[in-house]
Amino acid sequence: IFRTQSVDEVPEQLEHVRTALDNGFDAIRYYFGANLDADEQFLSELEATFGDEVTVKSLDASNRFSWKEALAAYDRLERFDFSILESPVPMDDIEGMTRVTERIDRPVSEHVESMSYALELIERRAVDVFNVQLTGIGGVLAVQRLHDLAAAADMDCLIGTTQEMSIGTAAQAHVGATARCDILRSDPVGPFLYTSDVVEERVQYEDGYLLVPDGPGLGLSIDEEKLAEHRESLSMLD
Repeated sequence: IFRTQSVDEVPEQLEHVRTALDNGFDAIRYYFGANLDADEQFLSELEATFGDEVTVKSLDASNRFSWKEALAAYDRLERFDFSILESPVPMDDIEGMTRVTERIDRPVSEHVESMSYALELIERRAVDVFNVQLTGIGGVLAVQRLHDLAAAADMDCLIGTTQEMSIGTAAQAHVGATARCDILRSDPVGPFLYTSDVVEERVQYEDGYLLVPDGPGLGLSIDEEKLAEHRESLSMLD
């Protein structure tokens, strides 16, 4: 659920949650920080409207705060039921990240896009959870290596996403299924959000879970006609 810019948007945001729930998803990631008054209103009405039907798996700040601002925002939202605080401070502010992690009583996650950055985070115990994207670190093998490092350091991981189409999402499913570290509830739901795709059959979800595709390779087949349609649409933007 993307950021609520004003209190007036809260009813529309609740409708997005209802749509997700109707389609079998009972957990959300909520991007916050554009308007903390609106965030408080949304989270309050979310609990009043849905109760235990919907879990807030994480509040995602997308690296928008200084560490002091992040703690002030957390203090305002701490009373709500959510599992993880994601990316509270800029990625290069490891000192700030450490301060936030030491101060709050919920796990903190951060995007990790290199082994050297991961080692620094581990050494400082700056975060509790690695958020690892295939597109960010360079593919399946790179992600598996970082998952192995996380397992050795007794850290949990998230399967990171920029909401890919079915091909990228299938890769995420395979990576998650074979990870040696513990994978927390993640949200690669791009195929649910897009109106079109480039495969013969999209990846499938069941009761909010992403199913690992069967078959050769990633388990999907390209639809050449759909691919050509998307290629033509993109070429018109050049």
